[in-house]
Amino acid sequence: MYRLVVTIVLAAALSLTAGADPRPTTSSRIAWRYETLSNYISHRAAIGADGTVYVNDSSGLLHALTPSGELEWIYDGGSSGSAGPTVVGADGTIYFGTSGPNSAIHGVNRDGSRKWIFQAPDSQGPIGGPGIGPDGNVYAIFDLPGSIGAVSLTPAGALRWNVLGDPRVAEYGQSGKELVFNSG
Repeated sequence: MYRLVVTIVLAAALSLTAGADPRPTTSSRIAWRYETLSNYISHRAAIGADGTVYVNDSSGLLHALTPSGELEWIYDGGSSGSAGPTVVGADGTIYFGTSGPNSAIHGVNRDGSRKWIFQAPDSQGPIGGPGIGPDGNVYAIFDLPGSIGAVSLTPAGALRWNVLGDPRVAEYGQSGKELVFNSG
């Protein structure tokens, strides 16, 4: 294990002018740092409506940090690793994916307790998502070999539909991409 430091930077405000590059109007500064034992964190943190910062690490753990950078709780995803981004739903539920022998999407309550787990048997883990669609449902794409593929889940973790893809959904070097939705 390596020591990993999560650094939160307060971003500079940007001034946008047509035809010009964005220029900071103030300096960025480090708000705080949080150190954890992990090999890596592959995605940006998610921030809840109350300012709580959520980040998953390569060990399959989800960390909740106060707006001032203090540890609130750690949720153990029970897997050999995490895959994909952490996202927060409108009701405050935190969603993240795990990889390895216990590939799944986890729904976690704001207090760090398990809300639900959607398991993807035989999959290597999410290669896309989880993400929250404009309809409020949770979307993810699971890697081979399993029989899940792309899924849509209700906020309560129930499967709405799944599609294997033609050709089958797969990725080499599984990194768990963020899912982006538009208004269409």
